[in-house]
Amino acid sequence: MSTVRVRSGSLLLALTTLLAACSPPAAEPEVIAELRDYDEAFANIERGMKPRLGPLSDEKDFRGKRYEEELAQWVLTPETRTLLGELRRRAAAATNMSATHRYLGEARSLLAADANRAAWISAYWRDALPAPYWRNYWNALYIANEEPVASPDPLLLSIEARMREALNRGEFQNAAEEAQMMPPALGEALNRAAGNLVKSRKNKMKFVARRTECQPGLPPDRASGRPRIKPNDLIDSFYPPDAKRINVEGTVVLSARVDGDGCAKQVAIVVRSGVPTLDQGALDWVETAQFAPAWQGGRTITSELRFKVRFRIEQSPDPHSSREDGPE
Repeated sequence: MSTVRVRSGSLLLALTTLLAACSPPAAEPEVIAELRDYDEAFANIERGMKPRLGPLSDEKDFRGKRYEEELAQWVLTPETRTLLGELRRRAAAATNMSATHRYLGEARSLLAADANRAAWISAYWRDALPAPYWRNYWNALYIANEEPVASPDPLLLSIEARMREALNRGEFQNAAEEAQMMPPALGEALNRAAGNLVKSRKNKMKFVARRTECQPGLPPDRASGRPRIKPNDLIDSFYPPDAKRINVEGTVVLSARVDGDGCAKQVAIVVRSGVPTLDQGALDWVETAQFAPAWQGGRTITSELRFKVRFRIEQSPDPHSSREDGPE
């Protein structure tokens, strides 16, 4: 049997040549730069998906869904991530920049579509508050006043139906646009509902003494003889910041016992808003309000005055009387 002898130097050279033939070519600097830019874009979208709802992060919308669940269903799904990973692999292994651009272009298009979808999901969940949770506020109004929850206003149900249909189809732009209609409609509906609750609540209210000195009284209205309250814009400074930030509106119905000097000696909540911070804001504001006493028989007298305090977004939330009670 013959023996083949190979010098060690020749063997090393042969092995080096074989490995070089089997190894993929080193990526060109342009390819590395393209991949780096793509990876940064991917990371930015992932960071943008991080929920930032604050105290509402665990809340479910009227469908029983959470923000994180919505994102997981529609943005960067496992299927999309698999496809993006394959496109990136092909781009990195491409033998020319034209192919790299083509694969990464497809990946960027997928990322752009998901980024756009995530933005509209955010517009529904975070920018159109309190639309996702409007039923919570409607129910809270009745629960706070110990009354059976009434059927919501038809306009609210109509807006909700359109939102639900769009959300179920994944049409988040349409859902967000419909959701923008909910806050003002909800505010008006809650205001009407608060007025409707007055009759059942007026015998359940409890008067408490005011906490601060009275503001100077206003001259009586001798023509009508009724007590009155001076509307002003100061109430906006008593709007609870947390409620205002998430567009929560509400109406509180108060009753004040106004003496002959125009001092609201005692105040009672007739109808609660369903949002405790709004109720407290109304009570804090009434301490600063000016009243005119009732006029009867040629003199001022003590009487009760019932009025609404409305907290409204992007308007001057002036209080106004829902009904003025005559003197006792």
